Amino acid sequence: MLQIASGKLFDQAPEQRNILRGVLYSNLRPLVDKPVETAAGRILPTNALSSQPNQLVYEFEELIEDAPSSGVIASHGIEPYLHDFAAIVALALNVTCAVTPETVSRLLGDERSTTVWYPPNSFIPRVFDQQVWCREDELSAFIKFVSDLMALERRSFLGAMRAIRTYVMGLHRLADDLEMAYTLFVASIESLAQQFDDFQPTWNDYDESKRRRIDIALTTADNNTVREVRKTLLQVEKIALARRFREFAVAHVRHSYFGKEAIGVQQPASRADLVEALKGAYRLRSRYIHELQELPRALMISTIPGDTIRVDGATLFTFRGIARMARHVIIEFVNRQPKLRKETYDYRPERYGIAQLSLAPQYWVANTENLNLPSGTKRLEGFLTQLSLYFGKEDKAEITDLQPMLEKAERMLASLSQEQRRPFLALYVLFNALLPEDRKMASLARIEDIYRAEIAAPCIEGVLVHLVLRSSPNWPLKESQRIYDDYFDQRGTKNGLRVPRTFEAGMSLELAEQYRLVGNIDKARELVVQATECHPGHKPLHDIEKSFVPERTLDWFRVIFPAMTMPDKEDPDPVPQ
Repeated sequence: MLQIASGKLFDQAPEQRNILRGVLYSNLRPLVDKPVETAAGRILPTNALSSQPNQLVYEFEELIEDAPSSGVIASHGIEPYLHDFAAIVALALNVTCAVTPETVSRLLGDERSTTVWYPPNSFIPRVFDQQVWCREDELSAFIKFVSDLMALERRSFLGAMRAIRTYVMGLHRLADDLEMAYTLFVASIESLAQQFDDFQPTWNDYDESKRRRIDIALTTADNNTVREVRKTLLQVEKIALARRFREFAVAHVRHSYFGKEAIGVQQPASRADLVEALKGAYRLRSRYIHELQELPRALMISTIPGDTIRVDGATLFTFRGIARMARHVIIEFVNRQPKLRKETYDYRPERYGIAQLSLAPQYWVANTENLNLPSGTKRLEGFLTQLSLYFGKEDKAEITDLQPMLEKAERMLASLSQEQRRPFLALYVLFNALLPEDRKMASLARIEDIYRAEIAAPCIEGVLVHLVLRSSPNWPLKESQRIYDDYFDQRGTKNGLRVPRTFEAGMSLELAEQYRLVGNIDKARELVVQATECHPGHKPLHDIEKSFVPERTLDWFRVIFPAMTMPDKEDPDPVPQ
């Protein structure tokens, strides 16, 4: 939010300006009695010398691009800016800084938690000291860092802020979870490595055991096939993550890490230590994430004075070592990235408190302006969502009039592939089935005649048509089972069809009925159980599962929608006039 509210991403001059103030709590005490001006706001020291923790007034001028009017954000308040600036202060000045006094008091205190033997100040020097007196040169470096950070390209700024927040979360977790703290320090570097390195994996970086088996399988393939298979595998899999992390970190360590920054540091890490220590840090991170393994006990002792320690013949970063490394890499990343004074960027979805949610179907399912080839699947989903609410007799449930959209789709059908056409055909058949005879679309008979074979072919759209119309398909039972299994395999994919859970449960019950009719009672009972799992908490389904009677017909519609039968002349017209 800091970069957005600075106006850098605006297309026009800001129409609103808000001076916002809040309080930060820290162990920082600047050696100046004047405001510290930065590109992301100013810090005003307070005069309460005896207060614990120290209080700093943070002031920020929030710019809003839009002119004041109904529905336009007037201000986001100080909170989002406070949180971001507190994290920046903590990293850049190597101190503790937070938006609540309780957080700072907990981190600066000497109390031990039930899971950590020593207080945070035992693991990392300075950061958790009771008072940190900030020198003029440190404030100057801080002001430059904030200026560089705010000038980053948006993508780099977001990556840097994620890394900064993760680093600060690592500091906070030192009070209660050492393994998580260590992992977060590693992750703060890794997040940058995964997004901003220029790493190009080679075939030798591929997992050796997999690589050998693939090479054997490709023995008889021509060179072009071998090259394309390897290229594809390297593109779709995360390769050499540990090496990418290691090389990115080493590449972002400047000479000052061993020179000026190492002055006063007890036993600082040498250049020769880095690769081995980074390798060990990534290994500890992986063991914790994947196996919840504890850190070596030697790392959990507070009296380790240096950046590294030898454990079982391996060089490992101590907490002060991995924290110093993470902080250095993040600052150097910000220093190296391109800077821009202005940038064209759609920042609006990223504003504080803004979330993008799917619109209800009535706002888009019948839209004719954005009708395109692959949109049939999503429109079928939207229509079935409305149909589920209508069958469930939900308040104000109705079916949007699809006729204008379907009329336009008619002209597209011939140009579509069968896969693209089937959702539109299902929509056409199901929507017209809801209409009285005098309102059915004029081309219905012609469309059904031309595409009869496609409508009748075994496919998920055909299953849904039969389900809603309460008719039985004439294809083999094994085809119904295949379609059912394929649907649940693909429903979570990017372009997969995903229907309401009422219809998923309905498909399960309808398939159970088909198995019941051929005498496969065990499979029928299994599918009744699956129906309950598709629609958790639906009491009629639960009752059917408990009292399943093989001799009794399973009527999916009456079970799922007990308050309604299929629309007839006594039911209100579901489609708006």
